[in-house]
Amino acid sequence: MANRIERERRIGLLLPVELERLGKRVTGMAGNISQHGIYVRTQEFVLPGEIVQLGVALPCGITVRVMARAVHTLEAGAAHSLGRLAGIGFHFIEENTPAFVAIGEMIEDVAGEVSAPQCDRPEGVRLVVAEGDPRMLDRMSTVLGEAGYAVEAVANGLEAFAICLDHAPEIVIAAQDMAIMDGEALRAQIEKEKLDVDVLFVRKPFTDEDLCAQIAGKLTERRNRPSLRASLREMSLATLLQFLDSGRKTGAVVALRGDITIRLRVRDGRIVDVSGDGNPRENLLDLLDWTDGIFEFHSGPVDEDTDEIGWSTSKLLLEHARTRDELMEAPTAVRGLAALHQ
Repeated sequence: MANRIERERRIGLLLPVELERLGKRVTGMAGNISQHGIYVRTQEFVLPGEIVQLGVALPCGITVRVMARAVHTLEAGAAHSLGRLAGIGFHFIEENTPAFVAIGEMIEDVAGEVSAPQCDRPEGVRLVVAEGDPRMLDRMSTVLGEAGYAVEAVANGLEAFAICLDHAPEIVIAAQDMAIMDGEALRAQIEKEKLDVDVLFVRKPFTDEDLCAQIAGKLTERRNRPSLRASLREMSLATLLQFLDSGRKTGAVVALRGDITIRLRVRDGRIVDVSGDGNPRENLLDLLDWTDGIFEFHSGPVDEDTDEIGWSTSKLLLEHARTRDELMEAPTAVRGLAALHQ
């Protein structure tokens, strides 16, 4: 996508709001607020251009009253298609008033806490948003980008699928209805190619916090399930490590045999540490001798500053092969020495 124009700071904060018009008061709830405007969730209809007085209840406990002009109304049908709740967007028309100043100070005070919904461990997580409606695409990619994710935004499923083939993200957030390739067809293609990518269809309508909560839930589900599970009779650990190395995978390997559990952490296909007492390299070499049991691989982030092994996968496997050769030769050498003393 083209570089996005920097936006005015806005925060997603639930604030009670009163609308005074035609001699009556209507209560709504702020969806988001900026220094110059506010989106109020309400079923009340206000014509664009109409000026009303708003009473905004701030977190500090005071209610400020400010004059505002309705700039757009989002009715229920249109709101649902955009994943939003019905309401009215207002632009504040009075500046340099105590109410205007109080709103600005409130935004500065709390923006760092609530402007970007906090999501579950977003660092290093890549997402693709595939959505045919430009407004929805812009909204979702902005919210997730502000929350700390690396986001690529595309207008159809075919573009999303091309990204998955080139450098698979963890999750594709896809619309059901898109041109060229819809969401279901995209999911089918990902499954057909056996790509390690989850497809999420976001429930509508949603708030910014709802969107991040759905992403966090999918990430938790993804990280709690193994990307790969097999018996050591089907695939040796050496073969697994070569697979992880070639794919530059990052995550954890859990090896299970009886009541023994050993965990390895892998970063970009390289083993960086192994659980257990003693020398990590020796523990890893011993683990490579296992011929029965099962293993699981779980994708996920790994600390950048951890490397207790210090060997590449190829060096590790060569060292294991050398050690096994030495052990096999040892009995022959012992028998030879015994024969000389007979």
